[in-house]
Amino acid sequence: MSLDTSVRRAVSRVMRKVGTEAIIRRVTVGTYDTTTGTGTDTETDTEVVGRRDPVTARQLSDTVLTSDEWFTFAAADIDFEPQPSDKVVIDDEVFTVVNPNGVRREMAQHLPALYVLQLRR
Repeated sequence: MSLDTSVRRAVSRVMRKVGTEAIIRRVTVGTYDTTTGTGTDTETDTEVVGRRDPVTARQLSDTVLTSDEWFTFAAADIDFEPQPSDKVVIDDEVFTVVNPNGVRREMAQHLPALYVLQLRR
């Protein structure tokens, strides 16, 4: 078993024990209807368990606000990399992944072990 596999499994187990249930809502831009002038997006939900943390005073900057939150979850629990266009639903609250630096990968060896998302209401 590779180091990537071992670390990713361990992270997933720990998050299931200490985390909060959430939904990563993948938003895919659909087709654009030139007649109506509207587009249709497709949303796909994936359930994950992760840790929700507030922003600390040391993390505040021009791109990190006091109302933002961090959501950390195991990369092994999803089969795609989150994007700034995605949404996160926690306890019926819908958050947007902040663009452009809202997705951070923490690597095991060659594969991500954790994703850390910067969320904003």
